Amino acid sequence: DLQRMREKIEEARGGVLFIDEAYFLAPEERKSTPEQKCLETLLTAMENYKDDLTVIFAGYEKEIDTLIKSNPGLKSRMYDHNFVFEDYTDDELMQIFQHLLKKDGLTLIEDAKDALLNRISAARADENFGNARTAENLEQQIMAVLLKKPKDQDIVTKADILATMPPSRSVDLDQLIGLDTVKQELAAFEKRVK
Repeated sequence: DLQRMREKIEEARGGVLFIDEAYFLAPEERKSTPEQKCLETLLTAMENYKDDLTVIFAGYEKEIDTLIKSNPGLKSRMYDHNFVFEDYTDDELMQIFQHLLKKDGLTLIEDAKDALLNRISAARADENFGNARTAENLEQQIMAVLLKKPKDQDIVTKADILATMPPSRSVDLDQLIGLDTVKQELAAFEKRVK
């Protein structure tokens, strides 16, 4: 809301205004929206208080690019100080996941690690991939699976990981003509998961 934006700008003067998921300020189709008014207010403040206010726009790169392109005045005020943080690697996400398990007194057994890497790869293919949030969500899904098991179980198995796999959108590939390479790669992937 516009009033809250003004209050946050005033609070941040002399320091930093950090706006997470800033792409929500991007207007839809150049319509006059509350988000558009907030963005215009922010742009005015960035100009008027340029020596007294630092604004950080955080969010996914593609969406932030859309925000920047939505208003010509925004890019000119950003001074090309753009920092892009790469997504975690699958191994790093596995480490985060194992750390979360450890905090909950759980251990991932060795034979479950390949299934976990495949699960992370499957999550990465989703357009809503959330980087470290993926590890957190997966850990919550594992906790739900473990609730159905005996309470004294403190290990996470391959079966537990596989129980979190999203439902298959199976297609009988053998019924399709061609796609031999795709069929072979999918068969190999399926074998690794099992």
